[in-house]
Amino acid sequence: MKNKPLENVRSLERGMKILQCFKNHISLSLTEIAVTTGLSVTTCNRLIQTLVEMECLEKNFQKKYVLGPQIYKFMDSLIKKNDMAEIANDSLKRIKNIFNETASLYIEQSTNRVCIAKVESTHALRRTVKVGEVLPLSRGAVGEMFMAYMDETKRNELLPKGMDYPTDYFKNIKLKGYAINDGRQEEGVYAIAAPVLNHEGEIVSVLSISGPSERIRKFQSELVRVIREEAGLLSEKMESIF
Repeated sequence: MKNKPLENVRSLERGMKILQCFKNHISLSLTEIAVTTGLSVTTCNRLIQTLVEMECLEKNFQKKYVLGPQIYKFMDSLIKKNDMAEIANDSLKRIKNIFNETASLYIEQSTNRVCIAKVESTHALRRTVKVGEVLPLSRGAVGEMFMAYMDETKRNELLPKGMDYPTDYFKNIKLKGYAINDGRQEEGVYAIAAPVLNHEGEIVSVLSISGPSERIRKFQSELVRVIREEAGLLSEKMESIF
């Protein structure tokens, strides 16, 4: 009996091998792909048809294969993410310089949130954030900010079972324009988050500042004002890419 999981992994590896052929070529024939990858023509043809169905490859007017629309969608998403991080850099630095606490920017990815940019505090005791860090949307001020913009059905699927929220909890977060988490995610860590919106008022990312509760609590009102202000500035800048 064939090992199905291993067979699937092998197919995935071979599919990636085919896509990598296009790093140095705009278009390739079936034979050229087979020669470049070292795979048989039959195997190549089978994998290519799957990639065509997934819109990762398509045929051009010369009947050769070229990268398909799905690849360009991935590229567009990656470029937008990189643009967002670059645009947010000045805001992150300003927030960090005013309060010397860690400032970060997150995007939503499926049921998670991912850090795409950050500027860390120089305090010995600080909130450490890694670019690429993945956390559930159901955790923290950042997660609550994203969930405030979700429809109720999706939000209820993400909320931890047995955790009760007051009526209109998320509606109020959206109306206020910020979320606060005082130690619910990590004991002793305080975070404030504000939404970055596109021109249609849809959330595209979340700006956050976090650090030890004992320090941040003292400046909460000022932190809220600054982070909302910077999120507003970012929203205006993001209109160029969204």
